[in-house]
Amino acid sequence: MRLKRACSLALLGVLAACGRASDDNAANGANETVVVPGAEFNVAEAPNEADNASVPLADSAPLDEMAGVRVGKTVAQLRAAGINATKDVSPMPGSTCGYARIPALKDMFFMLDGDTVVRIDVAAPGHPTRGGVEVGMSEDEALKRLGPAAKVEPHPYTGPEGHYLVWHHPKSPLGLIVETDGKKVVNYRIGRWEQVQWIEGCS
Repeated sequence: MRLKRACSLALLGVLAACGRASDDNAANGANETVVVPGAEFNVAEAPNEADNASVPLADSAPLDEMAGVRVGKTVAQLRAAGINATKDVSPMPGSTCGYARIPALKDMFFMLDGDTVVRIDVAAPGHPTRGGVEVGMSEDEALKRLGPAAKVEPHPYTGPEGHYLVWHHPKSPLGLIVETDGKKVVNYRIGRWEQVQWIEGCS
């Protein structure tokens, strides 16, 4: 069943009230193959921001994992690994999209397709992603760290002042969208590119 394309923006506000925690962000090697069910992509084929001396951390964080939670894992697999994940928001009628909640990671929101994690949203500082980009960083610094492969697009709601900083290689099933207010990073999301592009989360 296809995931639908519109959900209340209030969802993230509701989830954000759940609690705060720190991130033990895992690192991947630059030549490690990221495997997502149904697609394979070697990150070595992606644009290499590390060629830019101002981007020393470009390959330090994968686009399918945050705080030990990996895209493609089910809620049951996360629990088996010792991560206390519960389905927090059930799918709307006719949809398979929902959200999982992990109390120790209250500033992250885990989108599900059925029981499988497909996207991770981050709404607070302290959880760096590709290039070391994190919430609260200046937009200029985020662009430097993402490198020339990043595209700047108007934010669909707050543009032209607000922006999307988009990092996606055409051959990759994964991607990153960083939201800014034109000055600072407000939040970002990583995971399967189809779902990462969804503006309002589940719908």
